[in-house]
Amino acid sequence: MSGKNILLIEDDLQFHKFVKLALESEGFSVTSASNGLTASHYLETHTPDLIITDLLMPEKDGVRLITEVKMSHPDTPVIAMSGGQSAFSPAFLEAAGTLGATYTLDKPFDCEQLLELVAKCFD
Repeated sequence: MSGKNILLIEDDLQFHKFVKLALESEGFSVTSASNGLTASHYLETHTPDLIITDLLMPEKDGVRLITEVKMSHPDTPVIAMSGGQSAFSPAFLEAAGTLGATYTLDKPFDCEQLLELVAKCFD
């Protein structure tokens, strides 16, 4: 799986670092975006092998981003993640799955859970 490019969209800097480190330790190339708007601009000219996105973000949330991704990059798998203190997270994860997220992941999660889903995306 080494050499695969993953677009990671996460606005929480500490959590972003955690996920990025886990992915890079497995040999993935990680492109970072801190919100859905920045990710949308990147996706205008790039096609990553996988997108991992938070759902609750400023500027453009992950649910809206997934809707756009499924129109412009329909074959690109998406892992949607949400959780923490938000009471809305279960509803957002359900919406993400309905809109085409390949997998959803409830925060907090450990590296093994994340890497297992990433591997499934590339099977």
